[in-house]
Amino acid sequence: MVKKYSIWVEDLPNGKYKFNQKYADPLRSTADHIVLRKVSVTLTKKTAQAKRKAEEILAKKINKKVQASHPNESDILFADLTDKYLEYLKDTDQPYNTRNAAIYQMNAFKKEFDKKTVAKNITTPMVNNYLEKCLYKDNLANKTVKTRKFFLSAVFEYGISHGFLTTNPTTNAKIKYKDETERKKERIENKYLTDDELRTVLLYIKDVLHRQDYYDLLRLLSLTGMRISEAAALTNKDIVKDSSGIWVAKVVGNNNYKVGAIYREEGGDRNIKDTRTKTPAGFRAVYLNKEAVEICKRNMQHEPRLLLNAKSPNQGVWNHVAIYSFLRRVGRELGIPKRLSSHFFRHTYISKLSELHVPLNVIMQQVGQADSEVTKQIYTHVTQNERVYLQEQLSKLKL
Repeated sequence: MVKKYSIWVEDLPNGKYKFNQKYADPLRSTADHIVLRKVSVTLTKKTAQAKRKAEEILAKKINKKVQASHPNESDILFADLTDKYLEYLKDTDQPYNTRNAAIYQMNAFKKEFDKKTVAKNITTPMVNNYLEKCLYKDNLANKTVKTRKFFLSAVFEYGISHGFLTTNPTTNAKIKYKDETERKKERIENKYLTDDELRTVLLYIKDVLHRQDYYDLLRLLSLTGMRISEAAALTNKDIVKDSSGIWVAKVVGNNNYKVGAIYREEGGDRNIKDTRTKTPAGFRAVYLNKEAVEICKRNMQHEPRLLLNAKSPNQGVWNHVAIYSFLRRVGRELGIPKRLSSHFFRHTYISKLSELHVPLNVIMQQVGQADSEVTKQIYTHVTQNERVYLQEQLSKLKL
């Protein structure tokens, strides 16, 4: 228990009242020497009601300071700790996607742990049981549960670094992950489009659905390997010639569309322009071929963004959720069994450069990656065009 002393009141020159209280600093006080600290609050009245209010405020201030110096005494609720962690992400200006993912995970945690659960009482066995329940009862993928474990650990690490906790129960968690051998056998072809599929999808979008805006956006992705958020962030000023006279697109940030939990909680402008890229390797100059340059020039009448959604109610901003739904619809209507997403066009670009025998390190620089398992899989995969070429060469083989 922290020793507290009586509250005293000072009359201020401006007519207000300053309520003060001293307490023994638990970090520096000893049996022989008490170190006193003071907290205060200024109110407009000195009534009995005002004194009760001052007592509450001062008690909270003292508890906050004590928790910071003696984390093992904190009884913070896990629900409150997750809220503080989300505020911390916001205050430290973490990327939109990170915060959105964190909100989703925090909501999942709150469904599992009772709102009155004290954070320090969560044990490693509880973490094991929860994550294995996610795996085997809720049938979540290993990757999804690893993400959940990452954020759960991040909450506890935040609690430790900010004086609420002393241990992280996820540190020694031993999760028995599922055998996903069969799922991983999914063919790499299901991550990109063949020439015929790409042509069919793009022409259907342009000529049948009459969405030139979608056509230009997705065609540019397949010609540059950019992420959807990178292409959506391009402005006219980003399309330039480099010192060698080659047209390039300068990737200097991301454009996201605020949806889901963040928008429900914060509201405001849906358009999120971030000067950061997904990875440090994302800052780059993407070389443009003739067709990519034509697409850019055709859209340069737009200001300030280069590529606009013609039917967006929000100043032409691209909604990544709407793009996802749009592509799923296109895939269904064309009878393409692949689960289409904007990343397919990026992966298609990688597969085409691989067919052209462009070195892997050059491809990864062009698409803004320092390392990527999927990119390596596509690069080392033999495409249908390469199989045909191999068959032609084998027919010429004479021993």
